[in-house]
Amino acid sequence: MKKFNLLRKAAWVTSAVLILSSCESDVWKEHYSTGDDVPTKNLAETIESMPEYSNFVKALKTTYMFNGDKQLVKTYWDLLNESQYLTVWLPSNDAISAEKWAEYTNSDMDSKDHLKVGEELIMNHIARFSHTVGASTKEKITMLSEKSYRSNPDNISDVQYMENGTNIRCVNGILHKLDGKIDYLPSIYEYLISAPEYREFFGKWLEQYTKLEIDENKSVASGVNDEGNMEYVDSVMIEKSIIMDKFGFINSEDSTYAVILPSPELFRERYDSISKFYEYGEVQPGRDSLQQFYTFYAMMTDMFFNMSETGQKSPEDSIVSTLFDKSERMREHLPYHVYYKPFESDGIIGRSSSQVNCSNGEVYIVDEWPFVDSLTFLRPIKIEAENVRLSGMVLNQRTVYLTDEDGKMIGMTRVMDISKEGVKNWDALYQVDNNLKGKYTVHLVFCPNQNDPRPYYLSPVVKYRVDSEAEVLYEHKITVGRRKVNAPFEVCLNQKPDTIVTDAVEFKTCNYKTNVSRASVTLTSSISDNNVDKYSPNVWLDYIELRPVIE
Repeated sequence: MKKFNLLRKAAWVTSAVLILSSCESDVWKEHYSTGDDVPTKNLAETIESMPEYSNFVKALKTTYMFNGDKQLVKTYWDLLNESQYLTVWLPSNDAISAEKWAEYTNSDMDSKDHLKVGEELIMNHIARFSHTVGASTKEKITMLSEKSYRSNPDNISDVQYMENGTNIRCVNGILHKLDGKIDYLPSIYEYLISAPEYREFFGKWLEQYTKLEIDENKSVASGVNDEGNMEYVDSVMIEKSIIMDKFGFINSEDSTYAVILPSPELFRERYDSISKFYEYGEVQPGRDSLQQFYTFYAMMTDMFFNMSETGQKSPEDSIVSTLFDKSERMREHLPYHVYYKPFESDGIIGRSSSQVNCSNGEVYIVDEWPFVDSLTFLRPIKIEAENVRLSGMVLNQRTVYLTDEDGKMIGMTRVMDISKEGVKNWDALYQVDNNLKGKYTVHLVFCPNQNDPRPYYLSPVVKYRVDSEAEVLYEHKITVGRRKVNAPFEVCLNQKPDTIVTDAVEFKTCNYKTNVSRASVTLTSSISDNNVDKYSPNVWLDYIELRPVIE
């Protein structure tokens, strides 16, 4: 995240020299000026006359500015002597320890130190343009550090203003005296990638999926080049996290998030446990990287919560993680990504053992794993029959109306009428994608052929191929009986006559998010000449579902 901050912040600061402020507006003068009180000193001169802020003056004079990763020959003191209009909040001498001030004002600092002091102290107390304080003023202010703080009539970010210490007018800006300092807080993303206890194990991994992109809204365009691409005179680069685009903008200062983060010990313990499900076979290229990626990804499933009003409707009652999908919830009828009473003692936030405040939200540390594997990553694999095309088969999609015992319609479902022209005993092979390593039971759910009262005679076969040879994991012949047409469909779903459930089959390797299917379920109509009159060769299949065995 450092490149993101430094490139953008430096661009803001250096480009501000070109901005002509409207600080001398008649409205401002009318409100703050009386008679001859037109200011004659600039920001630097005014601050230097205040001995209680002498340490900040020294820091301004000894810290050099940057443009991107290039150190400039000008200090922040030079910035406050220029004509651009700024608002400065002054941290008092006693707000920071003598040892810390010594670090911040060391004239022998290297480039890395200049960057740190500029970002965490100086730019965290300076904002562009005019920000006045009044009896009814409430404003969210974004500093040059890009951190945003709420300014109230008597404080900013809970740091009190000194009595009669606000709205001190200068030629090139406004000063506010603080009884303390504004603490620089990392964003949630910055915390995750830099906190020492997470950095080596998780932070570095998360950081490597970040790329630099140009911010077109903040960059100054010069026109289109000969190749049709836009060029920029002043380009502002931002860091974009490929992974966090999926889970939420936790690097944005305009957002408010909550993160449920396992303690470092628990994080490693659960990583070791979950990673076993993502063990790819030797034939899979990059298997170790894939295992690491999808293990972390699985652990992150419900870690992130957008706590804005649009993200959470009634947070005291329930909160949803950033992966919540209303249509999925309605379709599956399971509480995916939903957590009830989150702030109570046994709730997902209430059970946290400690809390880290960040500039755009909070990180809640938990010592016990708060997520349910079957509702996060260890989920069923469902194959809807009507979504699969089978070579050489006759396929007709049917709509089945479901009724209760009294004949009242309770719903409908789509099934696939499967047969093979002129053939009684046929095979229909369904490929299974995205299996994890481990055991599954296979559920084949049928509807009765409403045009033919005869049952089906089927042989489901489950196979798994590690390399070139497919191993048969399950094979069994079974009769799927005739059920009354108006019987409730729930009977079928509750593993009554129209559902086949295999014994647990074990897949020896993970095949999640690869281009090659290794598991398959073959549905065989086993009708012979001897039983042709007893069984129907037209099978109405609703879906096939592989359910993980939770051990």
